[in-house]
Amino acid sequence: MILRTYRAQVKPAEAPKYEAFERDEGVAMVTTMPGCLGAGFGRVREETEVVYLFASLWESQKHLDSARASSAWKAVVRKLEALSYTVGEDRSEHVDLVRWSAGKAAKR
Repeated sequence: MILRTYRAQVKPAEAPKYEAFERDEGVAMVTTMPGCLGAGFGRVREETEVVYLFASLWESQKHLDSARASSAWKAVVRKLEALSYTVGEDRSEHVDLVRWSAGKAAKR
């Protein structure tokens, strides 16, 4: 399995629009891709700037590579870039997971 993370610093005034975009277009698109096991995003609490982390889990590197090469993925990336919600360079990482466990979350 591959865990892909993507970090973006967002202009503070654009945060609500960025969240709506990722919720309605980013996550919606990624989760339809073959081999995607799930995706989500959220604001990084430890950052002093407005930084979001988008995470997706993939069956394999091949599935992720195919998704990233798709016209749907490229269209969403182009649209996000054109909206100019982010500041500076965005950063992504791909992690070969050694082990993943989907245990039950504690009730609060």
